[in-house]
Amino acid sequence: MLTRRTNLLLTNADYLGLSQLAKKEQVSLGQIIRNAIKFTYRHQLTSNKNKQVLSKIDALAKKVNTKQLDYRSLVTEGQK
Repeated sequence: MLTRRTNLLLTNADYLGLSQLAKKEQVSLGQIIRNAIKFTYRHQLTSNKNKQVLSKIDALAKKVNTKQLDYRSLVTEGQK
C-alpha cells in the first residue's frame, strides 16, 4: 500500500525514456521509479531494517530470565 507522496524532477530525456519503459512494461511511471529505487538501494534499506529488528530482539532478550530454565527437559521435549 502506497502511503507517501513525493515530487521528482526529471530531465526531458529521462522522462521520455522512463515513460517508454513504463508503457512497454505496462506499469505506471511511478512503479518504474519505485522498482529502480528498490533495486538500487535494496541492500542499504534491508541493512537498516535488519539493524532495527536486531535492536528490538536484543532489547527483548535482555528482559528474558533464562537462568531458571531446565534446558535438559526442553531438549527432551523437543526430541519427541
